[in-house]
Amino acid sequence: MPDLKRTAPFAEQARRQGRAGAATPTAGVSGADSDSHSDPHSDSDSDFNSDRDFNSDSDFDFKVAVGHLLRRAYQRHVAIFHEAMKSRRLTAAQFIVLCTVRDNDATSLSDIAKATAIDQATIRGVIDRLRSRGLVLVRRDPRDERKVRVSLSKKGLTATERAVPVVKEISRLTFDGLDADEQAVFLDLLRGMIDSDDGAEKAPR
Repeated sequence: MPDLKRTAPFAEQARRQGRAGAATPTAGVSGADSDSHSDPHSDSDSDFNSDRDFNSDSDFDFKVAVGHLLRRAYQRHVAIFHEAMKSRRLTAAQFIVLCTVRDNDATSLSDIAKATAIDQATIRGVIDRLRSRGLVLVRRDPRDERKVRVSLSKKGLTATERAVPVVKEISRLTFDGLDADEQAVFLDLLRGMIDSDDGAEKAPR
């Protein structure tokens, strides 16, 4: 089991960077999110850039927008997860797939995708990588040869059980700075948002 005491300073560093980034307009923006000033498709005469429309929303501060804050919190969690789990070579997606298969033995890819809220194409890649490491077993469904059933190997069960206390510590580090009541409220609010979503069909198009 990795030395999680080494992860605590990393979490503190992530928190300090997050606070510093909150005061910097470009903090946390990289890769596909980067702002490009040389975009040949930008339209300087667009309605968005007009003085009339821009000034009407001039009080908008993206640093307090829910999407930005959720993304920053997620970045913090992913950084802590990676640091704590790198010796086990498990990603967050791989871990929740292992837990899902553990709780629903001999389950189908579609059921795993539904339980984890990960698309089926991605699930196939996750299962392939776990199978290559001997953590899961994949067999044809005897009732339908077109489908496969996934179950944990003994090695996979052991890996999952040993990872659980590490992930609990990761959660504790992610919540660092919030007391127990604040953590409970935060989780309830997130569950409320997810429960009210009612499926992808309600997502804006």
